[in-house]
Amino acid sequence: MPKTDLSDWIPKQDAARLLGVAEKTLERWADRGDLQKATRKRPGLPPQVVYHPAELERMREAREPAAFVVPHDNGSNGSNGNGETSTAVATVPPARFNPEILMKMLAETFQRQEHVSKLFLTVKESAEYSGLPQTTLRQLMDAGKLEFMKTGAGYRVRKADLERL
Repeated sequence: MPKTDLSDWIPKQDAARLLGVAEKTLERWADRGDLQKATRKRPGLPPQVVYHPAELERMREAREPAAFVVPHDNGSNGSNGNGETSTAVATVPPARFNPEILMKMLAETFQRQEHVSKLFLTVKESAEYSGLPQTTLRQLMDAGKLEFMKTGAGYRVRKADLERL
């Protein structure tokens, strides 16, 4: 059996950094047979675990996140210039992905959803909405400072009453 040239194989630490995983993960993949591993002898140094470069590249490409597809904002309020609604989208490659854009899009989505939100909240939902502990809300209810309604499933508080606190 001919000896494989390991000079261009990638050391474990560099391979882990390339794939963005822990060295232990590389070892597990190699033990499962998903990744080819070898030991390279070095004169005067301990042997070094190395991984096949082509397989690492294949795995890196497979692990690379897909591009995001987002609505394209051409500044025309949804119109394509012919009086029709535009369905254009913009693809954002992962290398150019900006988390701030995603947060802005999510905020806009949640603002649109507020129109269909509940008028009455449970005590738990009221605590999440107001940021106050449930015990404080119950104390305010008992003291008559927060109006509530008793239902068969518990107490309900109007969102407007929470906003007035």
